[in-house]
Amino acid sequence: MLPTNKTTLPLLFRVAAWLILAAVAVATLSPLDARPKSGFVPDVERLAAFLTVGLLFGLGYPKRWIAVLGLLLAGIIGLEALQLLLPDRHGQVADAAFKSAGCSLGLMAGVAVRRVSPW
Repeated sequence: MLPTNKTTLPLLFRVAAWLILAAVAVATLSPLDARPKSGFVPDVERLAAFLTVGLLFGLGYPKRWIAVLGLLLAGIIGLEALQLLLPDRHGQVADAAFKSAGCSLGLMAGVAVRRVSPW
């Protein structure tokens, strides 16, 4: 059972958000054959991964959502730019768009849940 303390639960969301973001960054920058595959098309994987990241950040930082959105979108652009430096990866605007859409939707969902929840 998850704790319902008003400070503990947001802390758990924050820790989870940063851990999942780190895992997504590693997967984004790893060689293609080392990257985890779900069986879905890559755009769905990108959308789902960053939707999860955005959701957790929205649940963890609901009052700072504008700053968090800016940080995450800048991070997405940075990850795409870093892919240009890797021999078997390619950063593309379309990839960044899917990641940004997922991140934005997830963040807004997380903020909305926190606004109506008692914790």
